[in-house]
Amino acid sequence: SKMWIRKRTLLTQAMVVFAFICFTAPCFAADPFAGRILPTKKVSFFNDGKKAGQYTAEAPLPWGTLVKCEGRTAVRMNHMIVVFESDSSFVISRTGSGDILDLKTGIAYFTLKTLPDGLTFGTPQADVVTEMMVLNAATGNQLLKGYVKVGKSESELGVLEGGSLMVQTADGQQSPDSASSWPKPIWAVTLLLAAVILEAYHLLPSQVLPWVVQQRRWVLQFGLHLIVMIEREVLLRHKLL
Repeated sequence: SKMWIRKRTLLTQAMVVFAFICFTAPCFAADPFAGRILPTKKVSFFNDGKKAGQYTAEAPLPWGTLVKCEGRTAVRMNHMIVVFESDSSFVISRTGSGDILDLKTGIAYFTLKTLPDGLTFGTPQADVVTEMMVLNAATGNQLLKGYVKVGKSESELGVLEGGSLMVQTADGQQSPDSASSWPKPIWAVTLLLAAVILEAYHLLPSQVLPWVVQQRRWVLQFGLHLIVMIEREVLLRHKLL
């Protein structure tokens, strides 16, 4: 089981529009509610394994309630908007150290205006505690957008756009920005190796003895395999167990 910290540059237009609409509307989150939930189809609430409610329209979301989504669903909190993909399930709870977004299954896209103290992203594989948020220098209403994804054997936390996050994990302090980009020396060597292999492939004449052709193919296959191994090693160095 693994927890990956990554940065992605893609964000669906629907998520941007949804988050904008949610942020422009007033939020009335207060104890005992984590915020307001806005389903596009239907959500079901569960407490202690028993179904406690079902909603097809905006409703208050109590703390510590297991939510199962049918259709894309948004939760509007004081400092954060979260959009859950269909078939996601989650619990938002509050402790003395901060709020916890515990994603059980699926994908959650979050948008932050400010970073709440002690905000934790939980998954079946690991918990990640946020420590600092840095927004890109820009005018206007700046937001940080990211995602949490839960798979069968691994989970991911990534930044989509707007800035960077510093998080604390079992392996120490990490940044979603650094884990997605290869270290510059390895990146340069890999590109150089790929260029050399491709250049050699094209320079060798095709009308030659069969054994030369076989050698050419072997060199190309070995080089591509080496590139994959380098990429895998880099990713393994940035994974969180």
